[in-house]
Amino acid sequence: DFSIHECIDSALLLLQHRLQANDQRPAVRVLKRYGYLPLVRCHPGQLNQVFMNVLANALDAFDTAGQGVSYATLEKSPHVLTLKSHLDEAGSQIMISIADNGPGISAQTHAKMFEPLYTTKSTPHATGLGLAISKHIIEENHGGQLRCDAGHDGGATFVITLPIEGAD
Repeated sequence: DFSIHECIDSALLLLQHRLQANDQRPAVRVLKRYGYLPLVRCHPGQLNQVFMNVLANALDAFDTAGQGVSYATLEKSPHVLTLKSHLDEAGSQIMISIADNGPGISAQTHAKMFEPLYTTKSTPHATGLGLAISKHIIEENHGGQLRCDAGHDGGATFVITLPIEGAD
């Protein structure tokens, strides 16, 4: 059995270089609002991949939104990732939310974001598989749910629900 918080923290550690300040922008703030979670039966490597995909997409959105914006302006309204976890009221499911205060997600993108090969990136490295794989890992491999509550005028929140019984 594994700690979901350790899985999230491991993904944050792997993305630390993207969270730190650089010449273009100040550091991304990470707010952790972790509640009590029991250890769960899961595939930690797969969950790590989900957290990496969701967090990397948020960081990509920050980078896109910050292009052409001055460092001083970005300092006044810093990019923030808010990570929350708690048990549902019945105590049978783990609820994890990963929210950003980025530019939001268009209705068009929101409708297609979990489709295999769909991408908003123009880089040759974009496969468009991150969220499709993430949804498969959460829903098929762990019996949970992955959804996105998109603010079309700013921010997005990915909500992951996992049963405590977890993966086989």
